[in-house]
Order: sequence, then C-alpha cells, then structure tokens
Amino acid sequence: SGPFLVFLHLYDLHLPYQIPSSAGSRLQGYDGALAYEDEVLGRFLGFLEQSGLLHRSVIVCTSDHGESLWDHGESSHGYFIYQSTLRVPLIIHWPVATKGFIARIDEPVGLLDVAPTLLQFLGIPRPAEFQGRGLLDLATSKASTSPREVYSESLYARNHFGCSSLRSLRLGRYKYIEAPKPEFYDLALDPAEQHNLYSQQQSLAATYRERLQRLRSRFQTSNSTQSQPLSPEVAAALNSLGYAEASSANQSSPDSGPDPKDRVVDFETNRRAIDLSSTGRLGEAGALFEKLCSKYLDVADLRISLATNQRRLGKNQEAIQHFRQVLKLDPLNLRAHFDLAVSLFELHQLDEALKELQVVLTMAPYYGRASELVGTILLQKKDLARARSHFDQMLKSDPGNYVAHYQLGTLATQDGKLEEAKRHLSAAVKADPNSVEAHNGLGVLYLLSGKLEQARETFMEAIHLEPGFAETHYNLGLVFRQLSRKDEAAREFRAALAADPQFRPAREALSSPEFRAR
Repeated sequence: SGPFLVFLHLYDLHLPYQIPSSAGSRLQGYDGALAYEDEVLGRFLGFLEQSGLLHRSVIVCTSDHGESLWDHGESSHGYFIYQSTLRVPLIIHWPVATKGFIARIDEPVGLLDVAPTLLQFLGIPRPAEFQGRGLLDLATSKASTSPREVYSESLYARNHFGCSSLRSLRLGRYKYIEAPKPEFYDLALDPAEQHNLYSQQQSLAATYRERLQRLRSRFQTSNSTQSQPLSPEVAAALNSLGYAEASSANQSSPDSGPDPKDRVVDFETNRRAIDLSSTGRLGEAGALFEKLCSKYLDVADLRISLATNQRRLGKNQEAIQHFRQVLKLDPLNLRAHFDLAVSLFELHQLDEALKELQVVLTMAPYYGRASELVGTILLQKKDLARARSHFDQMLKSDPGNYVAHYQLGTLATQDGKLEEAKRHLSAAVKADPNSVEAHNGLGVLYLLSGKLEQARETFMEAIHLEPGFAETHYNLGLVFRQLSRKDEAAREFRAALAADPQFRPAREALSSPEFRAR
C-alpha cells in the first residue's frame, strides 16, 4: 500500500557453508551454499514479479566481503585485504521507468557509495557525515568529476594476532597496500595480486601512500586515533582486583607489529584449533593452542582460546591461571575478565566471580551475558532481594530480556505473587518462544491457580519443544492426577523417570498406593 524497505540477509556463504538438507543440491561446501543462495534469490525475485513489484522497485545486490578460499594462504576472510575478499558485486536494478542508465560501469566504487546513491535517486539530501558519493553521474554516462579513491582496511590481524594493521587505496588500475612490507599491484594486468610491483614502482607507490594518508586524515574522527583515559569508575574497579596502573599504555602501538603475511600460517593453525574445539575435539585443539601460545607469548586471544578450551575440558584451575596471565598483559581485556568470571563461577567461587563481573559491567554496562551471570550468582547465594533488584534493573535497560523476566517470574511464583509471576513468565515466553523452562514455569503457575486446562496445554507445548525434560512430564502428570485421569498421570510420571532416572518426585508419585497397580 506504500513504499517499503526489505533487507534480505543471506548468510550461507560463511564457514562452515551449511545449507538446509531440503535444498537437494548435489554440490558441496562453498559451491553448494552459492547454488542455494542463487535459488533463494530467484524465488524472492519471482515473488516480486508475481506481485507486480519487481519493475517498480530499486533492488540492490551486494556483499560485505568475499572468501579467500586459500588465496594468499587465507582460508576464509578478514585477515588480508586482497581482491579475493574485497571485490564484491554491486548490482542495482532500477524501476522500469528509469531511462538513460548504462548497463555496466568499469570504474571501481565502494560500499560507502551505496547509501548516497539510493538517497540521490530518491532526491533526499545526503547527510553531511556520509563519506561516500552517489553513483548516478556514472550510471548516466556522465564523466566523473574526479577519480574515485576506494579505501579498505583490516584490523583483524592487529586486534587478534599481534600484527600490524592493513590499509589499502585503490585508484584506477593500481592498488597500494600499506603494511610493514608494502605492496603495489597493477590490477589490470595482475588481478590475482601475484606480482608485487612496489620495488619497481616506488615513486608511483609513494603518491598512492600519500593519498591514502590524506584520505585517512580527512575521514578521521576526533576520538578514533587517541586512546581515551580510563574513567575513575573503571580504574577503581580494576585496582580493587589488583590490576594496578591499568591503562592501555602497555599495549603496543597499533601499527608496530609484524606484517600479517609473516604469521598467516600460524593464523590458519589457530583457525584450525578453533574449529577442532567447536566440534568437541578438545585434546587436539588444546595441543595446537599450547604450541601457538609458547610461540606468541603476548597474543592475548591465543591464551584466551587455550583457557576456554581447558575450561571445556573441566580444567578450570588451569584456565584461571591463563586468564590471569592475559590480564597481566592487558588489564582492560573485557573477554578475559568475563571468561575468568565464568571459570570462577564454575568452581563455585562466587564472590570472586562477582568481583570480575563488576569490572566487566563497569567497562561495558550493557554486557548482557555478564548481567545475567550476576543475577544467577545472586540466586545461588540466596541473596534474593539483591537478585530481584538486579533483574529489575536489567529490565530498565532491556525491557524484553528473557532471563530477567524468567527469573523474576520464578521468584514471584515462589512468593505466591501469581499475577506478577504470570506477567513476567508470559513476557519470557514472548521473548523466547522455544524456552522449555519458561513454558514449564507458566504451566506451574496455571497449576497453582487451578487453571488445569491451561496448565495441560502449556506443559504439552513444553514437551513438544523438549520431550526429554523430566520436570515437565512430572508436572503434566500432576495435572492429570487432579483431573482424575490416573492412567495418563502414571504415563507422564514414567516418562519423567525415563528422561531422568534420578528424578525423585516422579518415583515417589509412582510408589504411592493410587499408582502401584498401574
């Protein structure tokens, strides 16, 4: 009935390249995922055509990156900035009434130009802070006012593997990559970037380097190059745990690390270890992490991965030692603080875990998993008043938070505040319709209120979601017992024991006189 925007996000061309079994593709891996996405896009465009919308719509097809597929030694994306990952499609379908647009332009453009182009087509002024430019001058064959500089960067190797940053400038046929070992390519003759011309073309490369530096200076925000001082709250939280003189000053300069090209083999070993860990091959993963950590003593992410793998092996004491090593190098490492808190929690060192979580939430007040773990710890400590207050506070910043609603609903049920419990548990089911626990809690509430039919339906829905949840079978048995449907009650009590042979309430129910003969 009016203008609308659809954002169709296809994610299948990411490792591990999994597609629905119903797709029926004979292709595997990347090719299979590509074929599946092609089929999905075809269905979407077919729907638009059948609905009479296709020829009235602007449709933009693009991507955030490609995949290296072992070009230059990289398996996936993010580490390097070669064309195998940077060269993405930009296909724009204009409404059928639009005239004068050429079929193809060969001049390189960037993703920064997409939004300005759409605004330009719609006649909407471009916000001043936009860094891209509209492409209609190119699309209508008008000469571009000036050559287009296409900027790219990757900070991944710097942030996660102790290397330098990578930055590039594409202008016309040439591309310059700023790195400890600079690179310069003629993409017209060498699109695969196999022949580095930097030593032969140093003068031309120097002009590209200067343009790159000017471009970065022009786009630099006021706070992006300077490290910000710690707030008093963060400094106090860190110092309370013994992280004295905590600052980012002990981190190396952003671009002082080695060239990412020199570490790509070990980076791929790390990716292999992460894949092994995620598929449960923890021993093999641990051996690789140990080897990498002994080689790169100052790379925090490697030691965090090793510690996380050890925690999954049940070696929390060893994991804690590694997390603390990371924090000696980098007291501001948010991930290390949180993962350390998780290990302390699993060892039931609740007060120490709370202290670490305090640091996390001081640095990142909206870190949801940390907030949820604080509430869980307060419940385990039987500090119910603080737990309620904490979950209430969570809802102020995130009104739809599942964990907060579920826990507040459970606490209200225990206090006999059934209306309050219903409000929170219903919100929990809305936040996560697949939560067995929330459905079970709501069913218990109906059972306590004498609303047996609603309780039965809710418990049945929970069992549909998770047939092996013993407590739900037991609760459904209680409903049937109150309805005098003894055979069905006995069936559910037995199902509870089948799901969990140690579930004592179901065993006691079946041993009562009314069920012994059933």
